[in-house]
Amino acid sequence: MKYYTMRVWEGDGTFRLSRTVSEDDLSWETSVFEEDGCAVEVSPLWETPALALCEGRHTFPVTVKRAIFPATVDPTSTRSLDLAARRVLRAYHKQTIVIYVTGLTAALIAALNVCREYQISVTLMHYNRETGEYYPQEVYQ
Repeated sequence: MKYYTMRVWEGDGTFRLSRTVSEDDLSWETSVFEEDGCAVEVSPLWETPALALCEGRHTFPVTVKRAIFPATVDPTSTRSLDLAARRVLRAYHKQTIVIYVTGLTAALIAALNVCREYQISVTLMHYNRETGEYYPQEVYQ
């Protein structure tokens, strides 16, 4: 299954939302169009910056070029998780990113808290052990 990022702006240029859609949801033939006075842009999800939550914990698609956290972190040190997430995620202020989740809950919460603060829209990609593929979960601002 292929996934796409859909971004919507108000007529005055104010960003309204970003969401992930599957190829089955696409019913239009163009990647940029206007609907209800809003500008809508659709781009392949792989064109959206993709990050691993933790480096080296799983195999990721080639689009993942960077990790938010190193392979080994102390999940009880929430302050250091927060600082590490800030160092990486500040570069994506008011953007949309994809995070490939690696199962470390404390690290994921730290990353999502920073994303909320920096107004970063997030799509989480979770691994499906049965199919060997990732599936999306949107996180809204």
